[in-house]
Amino acid sequence: MRPGVQPPSRALIGALFGVLLLIAILFLVGPEEEDRRGSTGAGPGLSGALTDPLPSPVDSPPVEVSRKDINRASVADLMDVEGLGEVLARRIIRERDRRGGFESVDDALDVEGIGIERWKALRERFTVARDQQDGK
Repeated sequence: MRPGVQPPSRALIGALFGVLLLIAILFLVGPEEEDRRGSTGAGPGLSGALTDPLPSPVDSPPVEVSRKDINRASVADLMDVEGLGEVLARRIIRERDRRGGFESVDDALDVEGIGIERWKALRERFTVARDQQDGK
């Protein structure tokens, strides 16, 4: 060391390490944020993080989810619903055929592999047409 120059304190070194760690975290997380909102082309990490505000719920139009009639849907129709694969789609159709149709969308809870938590996420994607309920 040169005379009269003090070495950096541990607090300063700790603060610099913290800032570098924060920058590294933002760099690693940044590309995921870009993928969700669309890349701004400004490079990795902080590109657009401070300049592109996320839309507020008031500004965003409500997302309308198309409902599928669970009594008329084919395996392919059911597989279009996120969270349903071919196995569950086939089980739903098998239970539907066994019953002669569902009277309520909640009847699908009897399908093996559809528990309450999964059904909470899927329920709003289905409907039962009125003419199916009346036996027409």
